[in-house]
Amino acid sequence: MQFVTSLEFGSRTADGNLTSELAEANTCARRLLYPGSLARGHSMQATNAHDMPSRFAPRRKLRASDALRKRLGYDILFDAGTPEQLLRFFQYAGGAIPSAFGLSERAKDEAIVSVAQTNSRMIVTHDKRMDDYVRAHQAGRKLHRCLNGLVLLPSGYAKQQSRLQAVARRERVLEYETIEIFWFDAWAYNFFVDIRDASWPIVTPLCACGLEQFRRDLRKRKLL
Repeated sequence: MQFVTSLEFGSRTADGNLTSELAEANTCARRLLYPGSLARGHSMQATNAHDMPSRFAPRRKLRASDALRKRLGYDILFDAGTPEQLLRFFQYAGGAIPSAFGLSERAKDEAIVSVAQTNSRMIVTHDKRMDDYVRAHQAGRKLHRCLNGLVLLPSGYAKQQSRLQAVARRERVLEYETIEIFWFDAWAYNFFVDIRDASWPIVTPLCACGLEQFRRDLRKRKLL
């Protein structure tokens, strides 16, 4: 497994994954170096927010500096059947597939979500059922802690590559409430990013606490 420029505040196992003992310490270190971005509670509350991108509104940016994002990094878990070659489109990210955590290709959504939570990884999948599973369990508060984002891709490698390439080139911009965000922010604030549609990405919050922290940081930067 090839990892890209992701600096961890702890050690990894031989296959490149964070040791379970240091996963929490790594998250704490990121919280200290990127104030507020991870300060979320464990309460999972459903949110009905579904703001369509305001393409013609003045766009503002909420992002850490490139140097800081590179230093902190973030991690991705590709769902079964999602090519890990897509990692190159996620700047400063480290990636892994379910088998790296001892899961089979037929692993249930529950097992994949559990691994993503434990290792603070953003899930990248082309399976709409994963989104349905996450939202249903959030509504029932069955998830014991927040996720670190979920990305839903179209089916087919050519379409997946095309959509992600458009985002990388900023031909298609990730934004929420007229604020331009980046993959790091989707990971930090637990956003759901749907890029199945060729027209424009749809960004919505996955939890109330992540959205609250996002808005708190906007106020700190005088963007709200």
